[in-house]
Amino acid sequence: MKIVQIKGPKLIKTLEAHQERKEGEVKIKLSKVALSRTDLNLYLGTSEDCYPIVPAHSAIGYVSEADEASGFKLGSRVAISPYIDTSEFSFESLRAKRIEVMGISRDGLLRDFVNIPADNVYQLPEGIKDEDALFLDYISFGANVFENYDFDKGDYVAIIGSGIFQLILGQLAIYYQIVPILIDQSAEKLNDAKNFGIYYTIDASGENTVERVKEITGGRYAEFTVYLPKETSFETAENITMQGGTIIVAGYDRVSDKHIVNMERVLNKQLKIIGVNNGYGETASAINLLANKIIKTDGMITRETTFENVSQLFKDWAKDPGKHRKIIVNI
Repeated sequence: MKIVQIKGPKLIKTLEAHQERKEGEVKIKLSKVALSRTDLNLYLGTSEDCYPIVPAHSAIGYVSEADEASGFKLGSRVAISPYIDTSEFSFESLRAKRIEVMGISRDGLLRDFVNIPADNVYQLPEGIKDEDALFLDYISFGANVFENYDFDKGDYVAIIGSGIFQLILGQLAIYYQIVPILIDQSAEKLNDAKNFGIYYTIDASGENTVERVKEITGGRYAEFTVYLPKETSFETAENITMQGGTIIVAGYDRVSDKHIVNMERVLNKQLKIIGVNNGYGETASAINLLANKIIKTDGMITRETTFENVSQLFKDWAKDPGKHRKIIVNI
């Protein structure tokens, strides 16, 4: 078994590793692994210290070994959910599950084989392309945002940033009959939003964000704001969220930057602040959304490479971090 391990900032190695399959696990021969900006941040050292770590939280492959009781046939094409439930049975675990994310808080999927609990393996319908299936983790994450909070039809959700996750959030908002407003400082990226049916966009580099949100929402501001800590200051989220509204702090990245929260404003506006960092329990829904063509991923993959070229890929990518959105590694 070969793994790619990030040993520290800009230190990456391909290693041989041995891992026995345990009862209840499925051994998968990976065929395609997706890399995103989150993985580049691990390589660059802009996330909190977590080394050594195997990156990547999205992959598909084929069943190589499985228990008969698992129901998986050898050779089945499958997707992997990277959300691992590590809760121990206790009264506390009944209140809140402890979820770790592969490639973020534990070793990820940039390898040729992986042994993983059967509950994290999902058979892929024939109608879903390999490339689309590599976005299931982000779709699951987005579904977790919209399925578990009290949105009403016609609510406005301000989404800060226009990366892959935000574009998927925007599409999901439309599906749930919520009105998305994408906010970014890149007019070029915001232009892409129109291709995914997202009508309202704000170029924060040249427009007054607060005034534009007020204008779009008819003066009431956004009922919900999805805030990714690496995109902008928390003050922006506070200012564009309505009285009594909710700020959902979302993202995979370990946050090392300090973010100032104006508690006086939070209290005066009676804002709710909620954290979401995974898509646990939503993979089946994400597969259904892809199968029914609810989510489009056209143009989100910007490069493909081979497993043997991964080390050089990271070195080149580090020179121009904004060049790629999603990179596919063919194993």
